[in-house]
Amino acid sequence: MNLYTSLIIVLLLVACNFTSNGTETSALETSGGGDKDTIEKSFFNKSVADSIILKKAKEDTLFELVERFRGTDLDFEVTTKADSPYETKSVVKVRKFFDDTDYYAIIYTDIMGLNAIDVYQLKERNIVHKVTSEWGLAFSSDTIFDVNGDGTKDFLVNYYPLSGCCRRNCYAIYLSPATTKKLITEAIDLVNPTFYPEEKMVRGVEYGHPGEAGLYKYRWKGEKLDTVEYIYPDKTTKGKTFIKTAKEAYLPDRSEGLPIKALPKEYEMVEELDWFLLYGKGVFDER
Repeated sequence: MNLYTSLIIVLLLVACNFTSNGTETSALETSGGGDKDTIEKSFFNKSVADSIILKKAKEDTLFELVERFRGTDLDFEVTTKADSPYETKSVVKVRKFFDDTDYYAIIYTDIMGLNAIDVYQLKERNIVHKVTSEWGLAFSSDTIFDVNGDGTKDFLVNYYPLSGCCRRNCYAIYLSPATTKKLITEAIDLVNPTFYPEEKMVRGVEYGHPGEAGLYKYRWKGEKLDTVEYIYPDKTTKGKTFIKTAKEAYLPDRSEGLPIKALPKEYEMVEELDWFLLYGKGVFDER
């Protein structure tokens, strides 16, 4: 199998997935319901149109990648003008990004604020699609480092959703296990994390309002995360002291965990600690 044949297979798989998702269109068009359904259908149809344009942009970029790749580092851009007001831009970076011997292509695609990032493994005679992340306006950045302390580089996408009530700095983590050094295609999602790879730990802040959201500590065990503890403000002292629990809780009582007088020093450098502590005494009234 050569690179062109492999590329056709990848594109067919993407097309099949898109077709199965696109079958919802006819069901929506035949449903009644007045103005609300009309608005929903219009929004849905625009989303489908955006998806088609995004898919076309990715296909064009992949064909260009196959044309240009010669087994060395590579950087280029592709601009596509579709039959619409949209102009798409794809930025391609090819390197030996990870700890195996293969080249990888990281492709960033932008369509009027709809952002996507894809990672392809470029083996000698085939292309393997490893990562797809589409975040809309929420996409922020990506980075490569050893997040779980096993000695191999991992791939992380950092994004911040535009909807929601509270601090929500998210990471999608794609590990590259030391045993295989191959990028895993299934992401581990974390909210408001701070990484401590030298300790094989993650500390962070849960999603929620100050006074309700707790601190968390997870430990890496290979490619899995084990829960170590959670820490919540103690509502009986209006947050002057804290309660340590073994599982997630909502405004826990002292009977649900271990009361502690102060936050452990290990949490002082957690990046979102300010959000955790942003509660006033009134937060705990009538609770």
